[in-house]
Amino acid sequence: MAKDLKFFINKSLKTKNTSGNLIKSFRKSLNLTQGDVVEATKIKRPNLSALENDRIPMTNHYAEILAVCFGIHPSTLLYPDGEFSKNKELLEIEKRAKKIINKRQAV
Repeated sequence: MAKDLKFFINKSLKTKNTSGNLIKSFRKSLNLTQGDVVEATKIKRPNLSALENDRIPMTNHYAEILAVCFGIHPSTLLYPDGEFSKNKELLEIEKRAKKIINKRQAV
């Protein structure tokens, strides 16, 4: 994401970047209403509202649709802080995978 765009988002939000906050910021920076985004994307208004308020998780499907609408890359919405955070389940998967990989490489 461009440096000036990140500055705009951080200044306008003054909160932690979340997918929902970014959706709302991009929408407002383009002077779009929720209705405009609904019309362009065919995402149902309750779903758009839930996404903007982080009540439902960002998925690849929604990220791709909204990214096309806003002219950004989907990863901007999927990874709003620019980092991939691993939850407990993913950390466990990583641990098991490393164990298996190390075992296979030792052979």
